[in-house]
Amino acid sequence: MLAADFLPSVAAWEAARGEMPPVLASLDARVGKEVAHLTYGRLLVTEDAKPWSLPSIVEALNAVGGTFRSMIRDDLLGSRWKQNPST
Repeated sequence: MLAADFLPSVAAWEAARGEMPPVLASLDARVGKEVAHLTYGRLLVTEDAKPWSLPSIVEALNAVGGTFRSMIRDDLLGSRWKQNPST
């Protein structure tokens, strides 16, 4: 499933979310080599490249998640995801 599956317009979603931030674009390969699969490729990762920029990753995920949340209909969400006007 993709975010666009829950929205009325794929084009509107693609325009709103923009290009994937570089910090997220690099995650696919990193997770595949360094986390999900035990490959010899993980042994080639230098000490300098090993740290994960978690604050940057979280910031980028929150931004795209907020964009998605602002576009999705409330009736497609569970009760814990309903917008709370007091926050």
